[in-house]
Amino acid sequence: MRSVLTVTLATILLSCGACEQSLDSLADPSQGPLCDSAACAQDVGAPSRKASLEAPGVAPKAVPVLRTASADRARLEPNPDPLRIPAIENMPAGSWLAYGRPWRDIDPGRKDNCGPDFGTVLGAWNGLLWDGRYAWSWAAGGHGDGCFNGIIRYDLQAGKPEMVVPHLTLNVPLCRTIVKKDGSPVLKRNGEVNCLYEPYVSDKPYPGGMDERVPAWDGAFLRPRASHTYNNLVRIGDWIYLPVGTVFGSGKPDIQVWRFQPGAADVASTIERLPDRFDPNAGPDRNRDGKPDGRRIASKALNWIKRPGELPLMFSGSTVCEPDMVAGQYNCGTRVGSNFSGSTTMAWDERRQGIWAIDPNRDALVFLRDVDGRWTVDEALSVKDAALINKRTNGSAGLCIVPTDEGTNPVIWGSSGSLIRWDGQRF
Repeated sequence: MRSVLTVTLATILLSCGACEQSLDSLADPSQGPLCDSAACAQDVGAPSRKASLEAPGVAPKAVPVLRTASADRARLEPNPDPLRIPAIENMPAGSWLAYGRPWRDIDPGRKDNCGPDFGTVLGAWNGLLWDGRYAWSWAAGGHGDGCFNGIIRYDLQAGKPEMVVPHLTLNVPLCRTIVKKDGSPVLKRNGEVNCLYEPYVSDKPYPGGMDERVPAWDGAFLRPRASHTYNNLVRIGDWIYLPVGTVFGSGKPDIQVWRFQPGAADVASTIERLPDRFDPNAGPDRNRDGKPDGRRIASKALNWIKRPGELPLMFSGSTVCEPDMVAGQYNCGTRVGSNFSGSTTMAWDERRQGIWAIDPNRDALVFLRDVDGRWTVDEALSVKDAALINKRTNGSAGLCIVPTDEGTNPVIWGSSGSLIRWDGQRF
């Protein structure tokens, strides 16, 4: 996937300037996301919590909190002050503007990313969280794209990126030999010793491998493992949450959940781990590699839908949840007529009281409605067009929701930079 670092974040956001959405709407969550994408800013939206991990198949104990934790049920984030940027406000409709300093200004170098270039922090299936002033990125990289576990943000008002929390150097061997039950090493087909890449920081060695649950480990992770963050970041109340995606080195999905307070004077001190995203009813079966059955809640890639005055909904695959991540409770159900992948992009339509979703795997723009408590495809508003909506031309596309006198129009920003509007009848 091409790196978004060839342009500034502001340039990405300004692609929605062609959607004729005013800057005032940046602070109004009822207008829905300005941009939402796994390679684009989205309007959705831990040292550490002790980990208490039980034996496979046993419901985990509550994770003790190091400070008073709020369930955030009664507190959603306040609207930020509206941005006032003359260079953007004076843009003609349909125009583009390169604005602000590039992300490269805070490039920490390849050492803090375990070798890969800093461009992969934003350019490799890693989404951003847009909160009306800042676009946030946390522990982004994953798979073969880096181990950077720091927190960075782009200040759109100031037009510059900022390093908020630097990378914390890994304190375990990046390559640990995989051994068989008899203690002998597992070899690759070419005869080399096979390694288990574990890009984590903990107060003592973790014995269980990338995403295994092990009994009686009394250590604590200090930072989330760098991963493909997709659209997983979300802000609820005073906190930004990260359900970890596909981890650096192994390409395996993680089950950890973390959070931090973006408004704190010392952001690093607020980083904490929450209960794992793991089904407490998962059975004791183990697969051929000896791992627990691993029924994580939802998949590696998530989409968050924020409705004014309500807690966000978490969409993944065919699952939709209303989670309380502090308590580790997810309250999940199943969607009707849809099953989306990590390439899906979603956005809330306040006027139509439903959800638009780009599904490039099926060449479709889908509209979902809540029908008797289940999110169901509205065939009358959904459309399939293989020429305009597909993985080649859209990838993980951006999605803007544009209010009009007749309703709302979804506008898709594809990987080629084209803008495609759907008015409910035609593109």
